Amino acid sequence: MTERFAIERAWICALGASLVFLAVPARSTASPYKITVLSGDSWGQINNNGLVAGLYSSENHQGYGAVYDSNPGGRVVVSGVTPPSGSNPGSYDFRSAATSLNDRGQGVGYNNDKNEALLFDTGTGGTTPLSFPSGYGGALRITNGGTIYGSREMDRAGQYSDYQPFVYRDGRFQDLGLPPGMVSARLVAANDAGQVLVSAAATTGGSWTFNHSFLLANGRWTDLGSLVPNASASGAQAMNAQGDVVGASAPLGPDPSHAVLVPNGGQAIDLGTLAGDAYSRANAINDKGEIVGVSFDGLLQNRAFLYQNGVMTNLNDLIDSGSGWLLREAFALNNRGQILAYATQDGGSVSTLLLTPDGQPTPPDLVFPEMPVPEPSTLVVFGLAGVGLAYRKLRK
Repeated sequence: MTERFAIERAWICALGASLVFLAVPARSTASPYKITVLSGDSWGQINNNGLVAGLYSSENHQGYGAVYDSNPGGRVVVSGVTPPSGSNPGSYDFRSAATSLNDRGQGVGYNNDKNEALLFDTGTGGTTPLSFPSGYGGALRITNGGTIYGSREMDRAGQYSDYQPFVYRDGRFQDLGLPPGMVSARLVAANDAGQVLVSAAATTGGSWTFNHSFLLANGRWTDLGSLVPNASASGAQAMNAQGDVVGASAPLGPDPSHAVLVPNGGQAIDLGTLAGDAYSRANAINDKGEIVGVSFDGLLQNRAFLYQNGVMTNLNDLIDSGSGWLLREAFALNNRGQILAYATQDGGSVSTLLLTPDGQPTPPDLVFPEMPVPEPSTLVVFGLAGVGLAYRKLRK
């Protein structure tokens, strides 16, 4: 997942407690999107083939990298686990997480028990250690061509570290250097054209110092500034295959931060907010130029949005009005138009939903592999068990 600007995702996880008294507003009966429930909030990636990366957990074993195929079959693969076979009860071997998926069935992420970078096979759940040197591996991204980008830790000053982006290609590392005048830069995104998007800092400090965005292309850094002129802070969140960048930017003075789009080679566009809101942030953009994000009033009354054809739409107006779900933030989408979003229902805890445009096949219930040694009770804390039942209820 990319670094967040202005508001952290952590505050979303507290919504269950803070939204008990918020009524779900009336919405249109039209439902251009179908809902699949992925309970929990640890889903962060979706590729253009409809594969969704998250975490599998049982009651006694938490945090195993999982990939759900939203195509017919609904197959789930889990990494770091040896399945039962014959008299072998199987085992939970290591905790892992994929931070990026490409469209060739590859993922990159980490063995969290060894702090080791991994290459994932999303078809089998198999993993291959990448043997990166110490300090390499932060914010890993993998392109469709198999090139891996990340951030490496450089100098550490007290509790803070400085970072530099790198590329790993054909078994070789190359440091990409720093933008002019910057002391640290964290990878945000990269594409198959070789464009690299970073958030950079002019001084060493906490995450608030990474308030300047740069794009590297053909060996040259382009200063995206603070995304809009005279901004006091900014945060680039994502980039598509064309090099279009989205994020948020806060102008100087009392004006609140807004979602912005910076077309490749063009000027920043303020996307505004949903009606009645003061703040917004764009989280993702696909190759069609569709954008998703969050719009809010500053008092945790936040709503997910879809921006397309120059219009920002409340995503809650595009789902079944009788579902009871309130979409709070959309954070990922693919070229099919499938969207991942955080949502609450009846003031309860936060869940992750997969929204699929009407006219496409309905994503099936999740089909799990046999897991090691049945336990007294099995829970999927971060996103998998119970999805089938919840989804069947929604379809009735």
